[in-house]
Amino acid sequence: MKHSLNREELIEQLKELAAQKLPTYLANHMGAMCYEPSMIDSFSTICQHCHRPLTYQAFHSDEEMFYSIIKEIKDLGYDASLEVICGSCALEAKEEAEFFDLPFTSEDDICEENAYHLFCFKTKSDKDYHQAITDMESLYDYQAVLAFLKGESYFEDSYDRYHSIMDEQDTIKRMTGIGIKENDSNEE
Repeated sequence: MKHSLNREELIEQLKELAAQKLPTYLANHMGAMCYEPSMIDSFSTICQHCHRPLTYQAFHSDEEMFYSIIKEIKDLGYDASLEVICGSCALEAKEEAEFFDLPFTSEDDICEENAYHLFCFKTKSDKDYHQAITDMESLYDYQAVLAFLKGESYFEDSYDRYHSIMDEQDTIKRMTGIGIKENDSNEE
């Protein structure tokens, strides 16, 4: 089994991936977007911080897949956790976190009644967790992070589309705090 890498080794791995040429079959393998002709399902959950009941809408619940990915990240030797939180707790987490990334354009995009994921990540060399808030349907972000941590140059999403890790640098930076500047060898 591959051992977990420290922050510097992960940055080096990202640089090596950046130096690879993307195969044409991968770059051109984007299919059409399909829409499901049905009502969006509602799912009930509880905020794991304040224990408030929450309801969110999605075409399907990927919670088992999310937790499976977190388990794989842990099995690789990284410290990671995933919690379901409400918008109020998301805003509180943002205030308390030393490292925090929010994918939304502003705090106004967080609705107190909605459910979100709080993803915490730490390499063996980090002393603090990097935290990111994602929406409940962001499985794709977690698939990208897992593929990167495994050292893979691409991953297949749940719609059988292939994505280059280098096309997901912003996602990896937002989710883990690890990134490289374009045309530069220094960490962001």
